[in-house]
Amino acid sequence: MSVGNFRGWPSRSFVFFNGLFYKVLIVSLALSVISKSIINLAIEPVDVDGSLADMEGQFYPYPPGRLAITHYENWHEGWPDYSDGIFGTVSSSIEWIIERFVEFDNLELVVFIGLVALIVGAVTLSTIGKSRPGLSPEYVGLGLIFAAAISNQGEVALFGHATDFLLIRYSSSSDIGGVANFADVMLVIGFVLILLTATYQRVMVAIDTNRGPINNGEMSKAQALAFTKSFGVEATAIGPKDPLTIFASGLGIFFNFIFLIPTFIVMVPSTMLGGYLVTVTFGLLLLPLRLLWLPFLGFLLGSGWLWVKVPLSRPFLIFPGVLLSAVANIYIAMVPDMGQSYQKQLKMIICNLWPYSYLVWKVALRYTEAAAEPPAEEFPIGLTFSTARK
Repeated sequence: MSVGNFRGWPSRSFVFFNGLFYKVLIVSLALSVISKSIINLAIEPVDVDGSLADMEGQFYPYPPGRLAITHYENWHEGWPDYSDGIFGTVSSSIEWIIERFVEFDNLELVVFIGLVALIVGAVTLSTIGKSRPGLSPEYVGLGLIFAAAISNQGEVALFGHATDFLLIRYSSSSDIGGVANFADVMLVIGFVLILLTATYQRVMVAIDTNRGPINNGEMSKAQALAFTKSFGVEATAIGPKDPLTIFASGLGIFFNFIFLIPTFIVMVPSTMLGGYLVTVTFGLLLLPLRLLWLPFLGFLLGSGWLWVKVPLSRPFLIFPGVLLSAVANIYIAMVPDMGQSYQKQLKMIICNLWPYSYLVWKVALRYTEAAAEPPAEEFPIGLTFSTARK
């Protein structure tokens, strides 16, 4: 038993204790505030009752098409404006029902604040006691949502209106559309990321290599290459050995090699530039880079599973499999590993050894599970003890 060990404290994953959340919040809020300030200084607000012919300097491009930059002041009736947005609409409906049974001053304010606190509280509290790497989309999503709320609601509280400048229309001649700002866009992206968190967790937990037999952060590139090669050797040993599989594997290795030759020229500057951008964005760039890898991984594992389980599908999988495995390999080679040598080499071996990709992943997953430590019971005060028998 160890005293004072807070590594296993369940609340460490709580969103308000996570640095990624605050990085996203600060960067997104700064972007929103700066964009609104530039619009306020550069473009005069449009008059909704005026003629479009008199607004030549207030739309870019002019005349406006489906997308344009403008300056529209979205005025509100006090702050907070209960009639604005989905929260306001729902709280007004609930308030109308409650006031039929109970008389209470400022009931709409109470319902509005209670509804916001309930939803935001439920989402933030749901991050407690979970794997922090698997919660990255939720951390980013909540950071975007909080930044959007502070930006828009703060402006309404200070000036009585929100600055909108992104004109979006169904067509250049249509009246169907609206005006938004970066905060509105961040709000939508934030909600989408939160909804995708569960899917992201299932995928990332399945391919989690941080608990590998050698600590990922301490593994050199040579060690990572040797270790992941052993996965490939075992996968090809237990995989199918029919002529079509051997031909597909050889063709895949050949194309991966041919496609990588021109990549070597730009690989070093690409990874250096990518590493710099990841550092400048406080690691935020890693999330879209990982998300871009997921479709490749899904195809490689899915087609690899079909190749092993459904032999009749093999003739139809050869050429798309060889082509996409080579493209995926180039993508991984161009992306910085940021010290995750084992993880990068595992991805590359999954690409290089298609159609054995699924078997490589299964072998790697088995090694990962075998190297996992015995479970430990954790207590909020930081005391941990292993449940393994002595």
